Amino acid sequence: MIALDNPSANRVLFAGAAIVALLAGPFAASAQGVKPAPAAKKEDGGELGKGMRLMMEKKYAEAARVFQGIRKDSPAYVTAQLNLAEARLYTNQPWEAWKSMQNVLAVQPMNQFHGNVKRGRIATIYRRIAADCKRLKKCGREAYTALMMSYALYPEDEFARVRAREWSDKLLSEKKAREVFAANDQVRNLYSDSTAPLKWMARARWHEGDIEGAGKLFAEAGWTDIDAFVEYCARLMDKGYQEKAVAFLEEKIRIFPIAREAERKRLEEVLDGLKAGKTPVVEEERQFLEFKKALEERAKKEAAGAFNSAPGPASP
Repeated sequence: MIALDNPSANRVLFAGAAIVALLAGPFAASAQGVKPAPAAKKEDGGELGKGMRLMMEKKYAEAARVFQGIRKDSPAYVTAQLNLAEARLYTNQPWEAWKSMQNVLAVQPMNQFHGNVKRGRIATIYRRIAADCKRLKKCGREAYTALMMSYALYPEDEFARVRAREWSDKLLSEKKAREVFAANDQVRNLYSDSTAPLKWMARARWHEGDIEGAGKLFAEAGWTDIDAFVEYCARLMDKGYQEKAVAFLEEKIRIFPIAREAERKRLEEVLDGLKAGKTPVVEEERQFLEFKKALEERAKKEAAGAFNSAPGPASP
């Protein structure tokens, strides 16, 4: 099993987060879409710059106090809270970092953060909240929710993908399906652009024996990510419900958008396999196994000194 707080992974991701922090000035100006009065803009911009200089000097506690002083009605507030979250992480206060991120979401919905750079920075903060909470044995449910938020925001991060899967599977194996469902329902409400929370909610329902409830959630996710359709069919086939799987996919293909020709063709191929009694391959499962193997191999090589990791910010 991959450790949640992998130092090498954190160095790579937090190096990127540090670079993004240098770009926070223009991000602050557009964070709420409000044009500030000149005096307020100058005042808040100066305080934001002061706090970021303190961060670069590794004076995290002082920086946190500066960021805390930026008013909620300021256009710099969102950026200040993001930086405050990072400062709290550097002072071993992941629970306070979680509160800062909640402050961000209270002002600006997550789906308004456009672009991989901004999403990547926020995902990195959430991933580190999860790692630090686990390391310090604090805020258990928030730790899991933070990790799932990180994965939903930035699924390109294979570390988050593997850890999210491992932690979720562990909770399900411990008969904590309700905890998995509740956390992912919260993530879905915070960030509706991702299908990852829906699929984990569906898996939680499946583990509770609610096959119909799971099907509805897999179906909802499938209109954006057809792998959700395939996974539900695979689960039905594993249970011996071939006719149910065929009927489910036939209905979805019948009303599937014609414009999405490549996806439609794949679903038709899966349907042919179902009729022949074949359980389809779930792409997410295949990718998970590949990523997990790659990470384990990398960890072994790093332990043997085969990799020289790029330098990054020191862990708190």
